[in-house]
Amino acid sequence: MVGSQISLLRSLLISCPRAVLAMALSLGLGASPAIAESGQLELKVKSAFIYNFTKYITWPVNEADKSEGLLSICVAKNSDIFDLVEETIDGKISNGRTVEVSLVRDRTALSDCDLVYAQDSRVAQEWREELSSYGIVTVGEGGNFVDDGGVFGFVVLDGKMRFEINLAKAEKKGLKISSKLLSLAQRVVY
Repeated sequence: MVGSQISLLRSLLISCPRAVLAMALSLGLGASPAIAESGQLELKVKSAFIYNFTKYITWPVNEADKSEGLLSICVAKNSDIFDLVEETIDGKISNGRTVEVSLVRDRTALSDCDLVYAQDSRVAQEWREELSSYGIVTVGEGGNFVDDGGVFGFVVLDGKMRFEINLAKAEKKGLKISSKLLSLAQRVVY
């Protein structure tokens, strides 16, 4: 059953990614025990959420131009996660920019990233200064992530995957987040 759910999810993501994002958030993918047991599926769903986040974000002009039509999504330190994120979203188009997924093992490479997914909150803490100074979108795990200065944080509530947004931090970085995406967030920090 999980295999057929993955196929269906892929088909829907390709044909109507906005509808899938809204549906996934409102229905709470992850509530099914079969889905909850599949860590890979959860990461693929998070990857799809990250990809769809990029469609609702407007980067400052100087940031959007730095990579000549590429949207650089970086995965912090974890090569297993990187493989799944790359498989799920690398090469897709978001607002006219081609998604390029990279593994970043060192904070000195962060200046090339438009978005960084740091599943391990310790990495986000270690790299906090660099992540702030480069003005990139940060995505992490847990309710404390946005309270600690991250832009998007995945949370699980009642067995359902949700996300929170730190709008104040995003605006400080010169990012604009669509009201549509804000309305889907479990919580928005102003």
